[in-house]
Amino acid sequence: MERLLIGSCGGLTGSYLTRQFKNKGYVVVGGDVSENNVTRWFVDEFYKIPSANDDRFIESLIKILKEKQIYGYIPTHSKEIRSIAKNEKEIRNCWDGHFIVSPYETYRLLDDKSIANQQLSKIGIPVPHMYEKEEIPLEYPIFMKPKQGSGSAKAQKVETRGLYEEFKKIYPDNAFYEFIEGLEYTADCMFDDLGKLIAYNQRRRVKNMGGAVIITQNDYSFNALPYIETIAKNFMIRATKNSTKKTLNKVKELQNKYKFHYENHNLLQ
Repeated sequence: MERLLIGSCGGLTGSYLTRQFKNKGYVVVGGDVSENNVTRWFVDEFYKIPSANDDRFIESLIKILKEKQIYGYIPTHSKEIRSIAKNEKEIRNCWDGHFIVSPYETYRLLDDKSIANQQLSKIGIPVPHMYEKEEIPLEYPIFMKPKQGSGSAKAQKVETRGLYEEFKKIYPDNAFYEFIEGLEYTADCMFDDLGKLIAYNQRRRVKNMGGAVIITQNDYSFNALPYIETIAKNFMIRATKNSTKKTLNKVKELQNKYKFHYENHNLLQ
């Protein structure tokens, strides 16, 4: 029976995947930085793994993949996936199992939101204005979020100049953007190992939990496909991608200006 390792299994995605693959008859092995998670009680085996930022992470991961005879590995956390992409060659040289990630160059260009804004703007994808380091916003509210990572931690609306100055000191790694009112959408996309778009599902966010979408509604009233195809044409993306965007409630002349606001880029595999 094939054995699968679910990385960062304690998260929402890890718990969903554990349930689905167990229902399909796989032996599910869970790995996570913390033993204090519910999913560990549902996987067939659980192993504590160092954080993706830890120098011991790749060595520990390879040891589990080899010794536990893992057939396929699915990393699910953004930091974990970035580390896997960066060390893809080493992992493949040491283990002959199956996993798929986008090239590290894709993460280098799109994982940091300040770089991603520039890259997406170059290929014609509308993005919100990001305030440069020495640029002081003149209109409020604005929006604050970490330059890297996903989820809603340290991401919030900033109502006043005073709060902007305070948050700038407290969170030096955060970026600040113009605030856009509107509906928030998620476009889930699946690509093959050559970067070809296979399918996509367009959803409107209804309810979030910890930055993850837990209730959504399919909504194709706006055509996301041209934007998705443009991104796929310019960046090598493999497996699955989840990008969040925003649509504006503004006059028709501006309806396409910020239709898709690049908010995060989570390559789940």
